[in-house]
Amino acid sequence: MEYSDFSRVTAHQKVFTLLSTGRATPLSVAGYTDRKELILKANYFFMPPDSSGTSNNASRKIITASVLVLVVVAAVALALLSPRSEPNAPKSDSNIVLTQEPTRTDFGASPPPDFPTNIPLEEGAGVTQSYSLSYTAQKQLTLVILSGKTIKQNYALYADFLANDGWSISNTYESATVASLYGRKENNEINITISADSGGNAARSQVSISVLKK
Repeated sequence: MEYSDFSRVTAHQKVFTLLSTGRATPLSVAGYTDRKELILKANYFFMPPDSSGTSNNASRKIITASVLVLVVVAAVALALLSPRSEPNAPKSDSNIVLTQEPTRTDFGASPPPDFPTNIPLEEGAGVTQSYSLSYTAQKQLTLVILSGKTIKQNYALYADFLANDGWSISNTYESATVASLYGRKENNEINITISADSGGNAARSQVSISVLKK
């Protein structure tokens, strides 16, 4: 296929105009991401073989210079289009939420001093855990005992106590191996969990009572 000098220069100027104005990239113009292939395609497009051997030297110089300009523009465009790694932006202090660690106090075999005295505790039951967790505006009091009663017996005992003491029971669960009750009264919350004896004695159970005072 033959090209006149005028048509080749005009075509090249169109491509150069698209690249320089940002209306096209080397990818869309040449269809290749490799610079070597881009140069080969540009040479083929703008400088096809002249079978007659009568091509004008001045025109070839213009075309050669234009191709070099195209290669430079393509290289710059590829450099601008290549992804760059951005430094990590500093985190704003306003996005950091500070969580206060509670202060824990253990009380050995005795109930916490602020533990409600009207909550029924089995006489002679061994205390395995007794502690408080102090937060900024609230305190959790926890007492864990080993009971000589079954899960079912303790569940009935504490369900009656909560109902008669003015607690609003909002969640309950009962099964053969674990039972629980959750209630609210004024600004306080209570959670009672009754689980099977760790030694496998079905006649015994473990009772965990946690009171949250606000």
